[in-house]
Amino acid sequence: MQTQTGTAVSLLELLSTFPSLRTIGLLRQIVGTSERTLKAQVAKDPSATLTLEQSKRAEQVSAILSQAAKVLGSTAAADAWMTRKAIGLDRKMPLELMMTPEGCLALRDYLVRIEYGVYC
Repeated sequence: MQTQTGTAVSLLELLSTFPSLRTIGLLRQIVGTSERTLKAQVAKDPSATLTLEQSKRAEQVSAILSQAAKVLGSTAAADAWMTRKAIGLDRKMPLELMMTPEGCLALRDYLVRIEYGVYC
């Protein structure tokens, strides 16, 4: 799978679907830019694109959030889950783990375990 550059608009849409991503400075830590900067880019150029690195990180975050919504039954449930500490994640919030590639892998694995009933 080769990542293409994504648009700033698509990342803003992801933020509107999953408000927990607005947690203080989280977007900047995950993707390297703030919501305010994205909005300014879109206001200036509605077809503004992300860098390849930003696109990769946004794609990774989006995939985890989609998987969480599928496993937990809704985007609202997935968004709420992202801000709760989980025993199976060493009492860390899923949002904390999204900041690193290793954390993203741990989240995907954890969601698979939840899906198949092996999350304890």
